[in-house]
Amino acid sequence: MGTYLVAGGTSGIGLETTKLLSRENKVIVISREKKNLDGLDNVEFYSADIKKSGEELPQLSNPIDGIVYCPGSINLKPFKSLKIDDFLNDFEGNLLGAVKVINKYFPNLKSAEKASIVLSGRNLLLFTPAENNFIDPESSSYGNDIFSEFGEFRTGPTVRSFTAAIRINF
Repeated sequence: MGTYLVAGGTSGIGLETTKLLSRENKVIVISREKKNLDGLDNVEFYSADIKKSGEELPQLSNPIDGIVYCPGSINLKPFKSLKIDDFLNDFEGNLLGAVKVINKYFPNLKSAEKASIVLSGRNLLLFTPAENNFIDPESSSYGNDIFSEFGEFRTGPTVRSFTAAIRINF
């Protein structure tokens, strides 16, 4: 049984990761709100706003076998209406938040036999027509190749998920 930290583990990809990991491992979840975790065994929750500058993360003393970083945001506005502050806010939460978590818990990772870090991002690239910023009528969910992205059967925006994994062995 390993111990994993899931930052942003109460919704979306983070929640699903928490559910899967908690079946056979201890999972430490750090998120702003404790929601959607009822009924899950082996889950320990800490409240913290990772994106908030200056907010302290909880102190953990045990080894951590892996960190999964899932908090993220995207501004769904036309590019021409985005301000520098929009980019800075996204940068702080999406990248600097990950650095903050990794720096804080690096000693816990180092004390584990093997350690992994997974950074997950969704909607990093979003292509929509200028006149419709939310639904691309040319996208499709049929198939699993690049050609399946074009058609008439999808109702959400065209998205690509990107995930980076770093394995650290000491």
